[in-house]
Amino acid sequence: MSLDLSQLILEVRSALTEVPEEYIGDHQIHKDLKRAYTFIKAIAIEDADEDLFQLAITNLGIYYSYLNYTGMAERILETLPQTAYLRVGTFREIALASLQLISSVPLKSDLTIDTKSLSSPVMGVGLTSSTVDSEE
Repeated sequence: MSLDLSQLILEVRSALTEVPEEYIGDHQIHKDLKRAYTFIKAIAIEDADEDLFQLAITNLGIYYSYLNYTGMAERILETLPQTAYLRVGTFREIALASLQLISSVPLKSDLTIDTKSLSSPVMGVGLTSSTVDSEE
């Protein structure tokens, strides 16, 4: 699957309309999209729908970019927008919903792989012919 991540920058920026461009540049958004692409490529099912794959990258890129913005705002401006916590949660939920559509592994609500579910034992049942002679 060949995807030009730079084409998704505008979609990320349009979701982050309240973030001034000087606070998060296209270069940072591209890095966030690249990070999202790398993670999603590692967990996506082999034959994931291309549109869903792109949607997941965009939504996870939005989440990562907004996290970068809030981190910068906290450090430099020493304050966060009033709606920051609500928007972070909303962006995370949207990203999770997109990821779950194409993920080959279970995910936790914090967008990490649920390794406990992966290591759960699987029980199997099978039938075989009896080795006990029924005439005895």
